[in-house]
Amino acid sequence: MNDKKWFREHLAQLREKYESKLVSVLDGKIIAIGDDLEEVARIIERKKRTGEIKGTPYTGRVGDDIAAVHIPSVYV
Repeated sequence: MNDKKWFREHLAQLREKYESKLVSVLDGKIIAIGDDLEEVARIIERKKRTGEIKGTPYTGRVGDDIAAVHIPSVYV
C-alpha cells in the first residue's frame, strides 16, 4: 500500500493519538513523530544511518485537514 494512502485511511486513529503532530510513515508503519519538520528529519536521518529504515517516508501533519510534507531527503 502507498504510504500516502495509508496515512489518509488511518487519519481518524492518528488524530486520537497524534493531533497536530507530524507523522512519518514508511511501508505502512509509523517511523517518526514530532512537533516540527526539523525534529522528524533528525529521527528519519538517524534511522537511515543505522539501517533501521530504507526508503523515503511520507510525512503529514495530523489535523482536520491533511497537510502533507513529502521529504525526499533528510538533508532539507
